[in-house]
Amino acid sequence: MSNRIWSLWDMYELDAAKYHEAVSVLANLVSMADGRSRPPQDAVMPPENAAASIQMLDRFLAVIDTLHVPVTKITVEDAKVDIGTKGINFFNCGQLLLNVSNTLRRELQSVKVFTLDYSKAAFYSPREPLFGADVAANFPSIAYDIDECGKCYALGPQYRECVSCSPMP
Repeated sequence: MSNRIWSLWDMYELDAAKYHEAVSVLANLVSMADGRSRPPQDAVMPPENAAASIQMLDRFLAVIDTLHVPVTKITVEDAKVDIGTKGINFFNCGQLLLNVSNTLRRELQSVKVFTLDYSKAAFYSPREPLFGADVAANFPSIAYDIDECGKCYALGPQYRECVSCSPMP
């Protein structure tokens, strides 16, 4: 484990609503293909079911775009090709989808997720310049630094970190 101090460069933003949607879509796909409510698992999947599965996988890809899970994306693309193959049965489709689910789980195990207090989220992603439009207009060269200080304030329990993050002359 590294003893270096983490920085904002080491972080990425995760959209929790997109994550929830991705998990829901994947659960629906696995449920659809698990064979319990379908013909025997060795029955060939009708083309309309395969097309629906591919469409849901496309939706899944769209919602995991912000999750930074490249291996899962490759696994989904591979599953789409295999599901699009004529003659795939429900069992094999289910196995492909379980593989996607397991890949996502494993990939997400490799990261830590931290949350922001709702009251400080506005400092992390401000809709307006933090010190107002006048300061932003009159001092454009420090806009980036002000934005970074807002992120430090939102993330750090120690407000003094905002000062140490900011550039000193």
